[in-house]
Amino acid sequence: MNYLGNRSIFREKILWSSIYLVSLPFPVKSTETDTLSVNFSESLFRQKIVSMDFKNTDIKDIIRVLASQYGLNIFIEDNVSRRLTLHLENVTLGDALHYITEQNGLLMEKYGSIYKITDSPPPQPPPPELKKWNMFCKNGLISLDLKNENLADALYQISLCSGVNIFLERFIDDEITGYIHDMPFEQAMYQLLKNNGYLFRKEGSAYQVRRFRSGSPDTKSPGRQFWINTRRERIDLELESAELNQVLTELSRQLNINLFLYGNISGTVTARADDLTLNQCLNLVLCGNEYTYKQSGNIYLIGEKTNKLLSSSHLFQLSHLKVDGILEMFPQKISEKAEFKIIREHNAVLVNASQDIINEIASIVEDLDRPIPQILIEALVVDYNYQDIREIQLEA
Repeated sequence: MNYLGNRSIFREKILWSSIYLVSLPFPVKSTETDTLSVNFSESLFRQKIVSMDFKNTDIKDIIRVLASQYGLNIFIEDNVSRRLTLHLENVTLGDALHYITEQNGLLMEKYGSIYKITDSPPPQPPPPELKKWNMFCKNGLISLDLKNENLADALYQISLCSGVNIFLERFIDDEITGYIHDMPFEQAMYQLLKNNGYLFRKEGSAYQVRRFRSGSPDTKSPGRQFWINTRRERIDLELESAELNQVLTELSRQLNINLFLYGNISGTVTARADDLTLNQCLNLVLCGNEYTYKQSGNIYLIGEKTNKLLSSSHLFQLSHLKVDGILEMFPQKISEKAEFKIIREHNAVLVNASQDIINEIASIVEDLDRPIPQILIEALVVDYNYQDIREIQLEA
């Protein structure tokens, strides 16, 4: 039988004889209970194909002709797309189907009395080779050699090597480079990560690795960097020549507070502290600059100390000292920067000044307003009569 896609007769010059079709292996796929591999030894597949010719014919048409001619129920998936030129002569139906499917990367399976032809699944890629890490940990010392290694992968291997829990800040996918030989673990990790732009700190029983923020346009600059962490409204920070306005912005972002800056806040700050309140933190970062802050409800205002809008008032009530004469006890540099009003009815003084001056006055008042030491003298008063003494007799 001759068959062409355009229903014309075609005879290929080179004939494909049956000797090339026998004994070719057929792929078998592990299937579920309702799917069986094809057994080409069944009588159905032993039917002979006397002669068939196909030239540049869609494989779906070839399968359809074979199915119709030899009584097969065959379903071929729509995504199977091939065009074949093929001459079959004196071969079994099984050999023909076996050859067509195998040579075109197809899979033939049996579902009851229906056969299904699909594309073979792509081969699984070989498992990646395990990377050999050059690191060693013993007796609290660590040695390692890293060159442009992924930071997360390197920290994971260091954690496995040392048995230490290490947590990396989210959204970090950088590389790390460094060489360490027999250094104490904590010192080595601190220096290694610091040189790569990260902060290594112990929190509880684990270590945290976080990126230094940079206040300068050149984010690779080792200076002008800072790290801030907030937890339960307490603040940990480490600042190295950090831009002041960047530090304030980061505090506002992490604590979700309303922060307004008056004017152009410039300058840098270097500090390291743990477990601070927000007011303590603001006092710390602003004390070395000509800036102050004022809290108004849930809003913080920050600007120059000379800005009258940022002045605050505070009433200091004395418990042990009398308010008269308290003003003479304040240093002159403090008195010149504040306004005082004595309130004798409450034995108190009202101060109007910038927040940093109020903080200094509070410290002075705390030192001065203490109980005055007193001396307690105990005396015994004895009342006696001289006549009573004369009446005392002694007997030998």
